[in-house]
Amino acid sequence: MRPTALSGFLQLKKIFLLILLLAASGTARASGEITVVVGGGEAALHREALAAFYRGCAEGDPTLGLKSLSADSLTEFRLADGKSAGVLQRRMVKQAPRVLVAAGPEAMRALDGVTSVPIVYLMVPAPEEFSGNRANLTGVSMRLAPEPQLDAFFKSVPSAKRLGLIFDPGRSGGTVERIGRYCAARGIVLLARPADEPRRVPTLLAEMRGMIDAFWMLPDSTVVTPRTVESILSFSLANRIPVVAFSDKFLEFGAAFSVGVDDVAAGKQASGLVLQIMAASDGAPLPAPVAGRMQAKINRRIAAKLGLKIEAGGNYPRIPARSADGAAPGGRDTAEADIVPLIF
Repeated sequence: MRPTALSGFLQLKKIFLLILLLAASGTARASGEITVVVGGGEAALHREALAAFYRGCAEGDPTLGLKSLSADSLTEFRLADGKSAGVLQRRMVKQAPRVLVAAGPEAMRALDGVTSVPIVYLMVPAPEEFSGNRANLTGVSMRLAPEPQLDAFFKSVPSAKRLGLIFDPGRSGGTVERIGRYCAARGIVLLARPADEPRRVPTLLAEMRGMIDAFWMLPDSTVVTPRTVESILSFSLANRIPVVAFSDKFLEFGAAFSVGVDDVAAGKQASGLVLQIMAASDGAPLPAPVAGRMQAKINRRIAAKLGLKIEAGGNYPRIPARSADGAAPGGRDTAEADIVPLIF
C-alpha cells in the first residue's frame, strides 16, 4: 500500500504545483498581457508611433469584440539605464505576456530567439533581418513601393534630373533595380553605387560631388548607420544637395525631404494587429503583416538653405518668421514648425 500511497501523494503534489503556476500566470497576464519593448536610444524617435499605438489599444475594436485594452494590460520595457536583453528575458518569464511589441530595430534585436510568443514589430525598417524562419512575427512593414515615393519627390522638385544613391546589393538590389527602371522611363540619370560595408559610404559620396541633384537614402542597414548619416547630411549641406530620407525623423537632423511610412498610421495599424491577436484563440495563425501608409514631408528651413524651389505639385504652408538672430522657434536650428507634410 505504501508505494500506491506515495505515488498518489506525488500526483497530488504535481496537480497542486500546476494550480499554483496557472494562478501565477493568470495574475501576471492580468497586469501585463502585452509587453511593449522600446530601444533605449529609439524612444524619442518613435514617440508619435508609440502614442498612436497606445491610443489605438485604448480605443479597441468593437468588430473584434474588444472595446478597449486597459492600461493594466500594457507594460512598457525600455532598453535603457543598464537594462539588458537578459533582464528583459527574465521579466518575460515572470510576466508571461501574450503579445510582445518590438518598437524599433534595437527592440527586435533584444527579442532575437523568442519563438513562443507572438511579436508585432513597429518602426523596424528591415524585419527580415531578424525573422529567419520564425512564424511568430507580424507587424507594419516600412518597405514601400519606390515608384510612388519617387513620384512624390520629383513632382515637388521637377528640376532634379540626376539622382544618387548608395546601396548594399544583398539588401536593396531589387529595390534599386526598380528605381533604375523608373528613372530610365523618365529621362532621369541614376548614379547608384554599391557598398558592402559602412566605411565605404564617405568615399562614394565624395565621388558623387557635382554629379547628382539629389541623394536618395534607402532603408539599408549597411548604408545607414549613425556615422554614415552624419556623412550624408554633411555632404548635403556642403554641396547644396537635398537628401530624401525614408523616415521623417531624419528631417530633424538636416534631410530636406522624407518619403516614408506615416508614423501615426503605423502605430494605429500595429494596435490593430495586437487587438486581432488578443481576440483570437490561443494557437490561431497570426494576422499577416500590413503595409505602412506613405507620407511625404519637407523640412522647409533646410529646403530654403539649399535654394530649392518647390513646385505647385508639392504645396506646403509658409515658413514662419524667425527671431532677429535667425533662430528657429524654440532655439533649435530645425523647429517642429519647419517640418510639414507635402500636399499633392
